[in-house]
Amino acid sequence: MLEQRRLDYLAAMGITQWMPREPLANAAPSHWLPEASLAPSHADVEAVAEQHHIPPVVASELLELEQRSNNAAAATQAAPSSAPATEADSDAQAANTSGEVDLTPPRFELWFAPCSARGIWVADNQQDLNLMRRFIARVMTAMGGEPELSREPVAFRWPFIESRQHDQSLPVALQALTAQWQFIQQQGADYVISVGADSQHWLQRVNVPLHHHIDDLHSCLQSAAQKRALWQALRTLQAL
Repeated sequence: MLEQRRLDYLAAMGITQWMPREPLANAAPSHWLPEASLAPSHADVEAVAEQHHIPPVVASELLELEQRSNNAAAATQAAPSSAPATEADSDAQAANTSGEVDLTPPRFELWFAPCSARGIWVADNQQDLNLMRRFIARVMTAMGGEPELSREPVAFRWPFIESRQHDQSLPVALQALTAQWQFIQQQGADYVISVGADSQHWLQRVNVPLHHHIDDLHSCLQSAAQKRALWQALRTLQAL
């Protein structure tokens, strides 16, 4: 559970939070959390989740990322630092001056399709999603597993909204995709089959461990060698 959500639950139940007067011995460094009033409203979260076909928790993460980005940009413009510039600051300023910083949102689309309670296939938009789901069912049945077809695939599209007023640059996109993967993990998935070059590229950018990769679905369906490689990869799993 997110820390802010936990605090909201405790506040709603009338439980007073305890805070030490002095730092506790061997305690981790403290960090401030945003006020509940600054969190996105339930209506905004539901609107973004419904529009972009993503879980509400991911929509909330996206809205909070946007708010933090806007606040940081406003603070930087309103109160420039008076501290001596470091070498890293000089490099960043030089990059900004030369126009090397690219705020153009990357464009990609990934589909997270559950194959079982533990596994998930992730395909890019170059793949045939319906064909992949039928292939998943055949593979899982042949391996003696129970295919999970009741849950619909979840789409992750970037940019998440067509607007020039939102920071949807590459760092923000990677944070949002990381939040999406963390949500998938919380649902119990612990192995991933990637399908398509874009799928592999973006999952590796956020350090998602790939159990197996398929370059192209149509090529795999026509290649005995690729099917054998998939079969051997699945055999190494203790449970599908």
